[in-house]
Amino acid sequence: MLETLVGGSDDCSLWVIAVAFAVGSVGLVAPRLVRSVYAGASLIVFPIGWVVSHALLGLGYYALITPLGWTMRMMHRDRLRIRRPRDATTYWSDRTMSDDSSRYLQPF
Repeated sequence: MLETLVGGSDDCSLWVIAVAFAVGSVGLVAPRLVRSVYAGASLIVFPIGWVVSHALLGLGYYALITPLGWTMRMMHRDRLRIRRPRDATTYWSDRTMSDDSSRYLQPF
């Protein structure tokens, strides 16, 4: 059954599983003895995780956010009001101030 989990019938996979169980059992009994194994594994795996996480974030950005931005640009949607209206002479937009004193505690 363990061979089907690993995906092969190599003796190497059985050795890897045996070592993992041995290190895990020692870690349950005496965690300080396994600290160096954990630190070494972390040093090996951290750069791989960093690259994979940044690649997935970049892929997600370019797969989701970029097409959304292109679509909004094609629809001439300017939710951030970045473009100045043609008839305006300034980027300034007037805001009305509230005279309600309870609004003081709610700045946004």
